[in-house]
Order: sequence, then structure tokens, then C-alpha cells
Amino acid sequence: MLSAQQQKIVSHFKGALASDTLRHAYIISGSSGVGKKRAADELQLLFACNEGTGCGNCTGCKSAKLGANSDIIRLSLGEKNVYEIARIRELIKKVHEKPKGKHKLIIIEDAHCLGQICQNALLKLIEEPPGYAVFVLLCDNLFTILPTVLSRVMTIEMQPWKKKELEAICPLDLSKSYLYDLAEGNVGTLLSIASDSELSKVRDTAIDSFVRLASSSPYGVYDALDEWLVNKERLKDMLGALALFLADVLLVSLGRKDDVVGTDKIRECEAIAARLSPKAALKLTELAGSQTERIGRNENLSMALLTMFMKIKEIIT
Repeated sequence: MLSAQQQKIVSHFKGALASDTLRHAYIISGSSGVGKKRAADELQLLFACNEGTGCGNCTGCKSAKLGANSDIIRLSLGEKNVYEIARIRELIKKVHEKPKGKHKLIIIEDAHCLGQICQNALLKLIEEPPGYAVFVLLCDNLFTILPTVLSRVMTIEMQPWKKKELEAICPLDLSKSYLYDLAEGNVGTLLSIASDSELSKVRDTAIDSFVRLASSSPYGVYDALDEWLVNKERLKDMLGALALFLADVLLVSLGRKDDVVGTDKIRECEAIAARLSPKAALKLTELAGSQTERIGRNENLSMALLTMFMKIKEIIT
């Protein structure tokens, strides 16, 4: 299954092929796991297809699936963190070999891992490519791409998946429906967390410790701190679970109980919401949402968490 955004990208290239209006170079950008490589799979079929539709069944499509189509070049990063210049020089040689068909498609995965030397080596080729060459760079982070490269390519941003699309590709029990929101439109993230057997326990720990903190004495912040430090390897997941829970608390406090995502925690939501004004619930939601980046860059994790718990306690009381 393709998302609407993936289908839109494939349709763009299909139309450009049919009308002979292809650009020589593109960047498909978007967060890791959003589906850029899956879209590139479809582009391979489209360019190789004997019918020009990406049917998947003709000899051209089958050769592309097997990686045996000489008119399709796909560079993968593998386990390394950066591309080596030798691979880029080898790629440049292959690009200059004339294709058997009308076009030669060059896909570079993880283009954000192309260092400055590699990008400069590619720059001249992108500036003055053979007429048959079409470059598609898949990039997680455009900030790593040189301005000189960006100015010579068409950038297509891959948007997050819609919730209905995530539900279709990965059906989940009602008790796990909160995972759709936790994935934030990223299908790769959803598939990963849906198979994470420990995530439910981590979520319970985050929410239960918050509930106890809300009803404890001021010294309860230290009990919460101990619980979170024990699970510090899953800190990002705990913060995400807490942020979603507090978003549900806010919904309950606003009288929108039917919109709650984590329905399995509705009793806890109602108990907390009963003690808060909507304004206070909003403050808690904003606080939790801002902590992932803030705590991530703080070297003193204990102090950062303790500060967060003290602010939570201050808002609640």
C-alpha cells in the first residue's frame, strides 16, 4: 500500500515521463521511515516498465525488481555513516555509460550522508548531466545538502501519513490505538513501536508515575525521578507517552472525552482532569511536549527531570 503522498510523487513522475518534461535532478525529502525508499521502489518500476505504467509484471519491471536493469542505478549507504568518494566516482562513470532505453535513473539513498567532497564531485554531473540521466536523491535532512546542490534540483517533500492510512497498513487493537498518534505520521516508526513488546510497560510506567506524582506530597518528585532514571534508556518513549496522556487530559478537561486517543487510560485522565482547570491542563500539555528536545541536550539528566517534575507539581497544586 502507498500513502496518498507516495502516490502523488509517483503520479508526478508518470506525468513528466508521458509529457517529456522530466527535470534532470530531484530531492525527495522527509523524515526517516516516512516512506521515501518505498516511493523510490515504485519509480524504479515506472522507469523500467515496458508499458510506462510501472505494472510490475513485464520484463522491464521484473529486471528492476531483481536489480538487473542497467538503466537503473541505486546507491545504498549500507551500515556506514557516510559515502566514500570512491563510490561516487564509480557512480559517475556508470552514469556516462549510455542507457539501453530512453532514460537512466540514478537513485541515491540517504543523500544526507553525502559529505561535502562527495557532493562537490556530484555537482558538476548534476549541473551538466547527460540528457538521458535523471537523479533522485532521498534525503532525511536538507540542511546537510550544499546550497549549490539544492539550487540545481527540484525538491519534493514527503508529508507524514494520514491516520487512516496508518490504520489501513497496520491495524491495531483499540488498546494500542494511541500508537498511531505516537508515530506522528511516520509509517516506519509505527511498525517499529507496534512490534516493541516493552513499549506498553514503558508507557504504563510513565503514566502511573505521573498519576502518583499528582497526588503525592512535594517529596513525591524524588520517587518519580527514581522511576524515570531506572528507565532512562527509554526516556524518549516515556516523554512521548506522557505528552499524549496529558493531551488526553486536556481533551477531557474541555469536555471532549470522545476525542481521547488512549481510551484504556480514560479513568486516569478523568481523575487528573477533575483536579485541573483547562488552562492548567494546557500548561501541562505544553510542558510535556517541550521536554524531549530540552532534556535531550541537557547533560545533567537528573536535574533536568527533577526540574520537570517540580514544574508539574507546581501546576497541579
